[in-house]
Amino acid sequence: MLPLLLAILSNAPLGHASPCQGMDGCTCFDPASAQCQGLSAIPDTVPSGVNLVAFDDCDFPLLEVLPESYSGISQLFIRSSRVANISDGAFENLARLQVLDLRGNQLRTLHPGMFRGMAELSSLHLSNNDLQLLPEGLFANLPSLVRLDLSVNYHITFSPGSLYIEESELMEINLSDCSLTALPEALSDVPSLNSLELKSNNFTRLEEDTFDPVKNSELSVLQLDDCNLDFVHEDAFSGLSELESVSLSTNRLSYIPRQTFQPCWETIERVSLDNNRFENLPDDLLPWFKLSEIRLARNPWYCDCGMSWMSKVGELESVMEDNIT
Repeated sequence: MLPLLLAILSNAPLGHASPCQGMDGCTCFDPASAQCQGLSAIPDTVPSGVNLVAFDDCDFPLLEVLPESYSGISQLFIRSSRVANISDGAFENLARLQVLDLRGNQLRTLHPGMFRGMAELSSLHLSNNDLQLLPEGLFANLPSLVRLDLSVNYHITFSPGSLYIEESELMEINLSDCSLTALPEALSDVPSLNSLELKSNNFTRLEEDTFDPVKNSELSVLQLDDCNLDFVHEDAFSGLSELESVSLSTNRLSYIPRQTFQPCWETIERVSLDNNRFENLPDDLLPWFKLSEIRLARNPWYCDCGMSWMSKVGELESVMEDNIT
């Protein structure tokens, strides 16, 4: 199903197409998908064998309980379709659903009853809505949830317990472009967290306690690109001993204390510092020779004797050479 899913996500051609029997306004693609556009109501039936249904640019202000004929689908996309409200139990007939994509709608308020009956759901996309306060226990009915995308919700806030799931398997959370100035305390309820995307927020400074909500997690991937950062405390990553990848690209950083990466010295593999204001870096900032990827381009490097150590790390020369003075 992966090639089919990628095609749906990119709106690429899906192969042989024909009208879907019983789904007016929809096109069925081999082997098992239906794509619908411009509808004002969700069709009552889904052809046998279809397990992926995509609705785009439709008009569904109120999403009511989907018919039992949808019980066999595993992936449901309802994107840019003016969804503003979702009834309790709207998806309870979709017990096999694994992917639910509701991006680009007009959702403001969510409540736990909306997600009842989806014990197998692993991926939930709610980006580019107008989400406000997330209530306690919102995702408690989603025990298999692994990926959660809440990006591009400019007014989002989190009640205590809003991210709590008993025996959580949640590993990836995207909070990019959410106008955040601090990490939500609700993240402390996600000990299984592995990847946190925080691009295009307004943190400005990484203080000693910035990452307190995730210090008891399994965090290994941290993305902080384009966050207007101009300060990093030497203990900002204290307690994040499993970090493997850190991206600080496209900020206003000119200095990082040499102790910053000490807590993850044994695990760090990939670091992005490109498009900042660095003129130099200390030779012991990172374990340079063990990194699998380092991005340093588009910085105003000033090469003097204090930077001569970089000539010993051949891989660094090519990524710096565009801005050396």
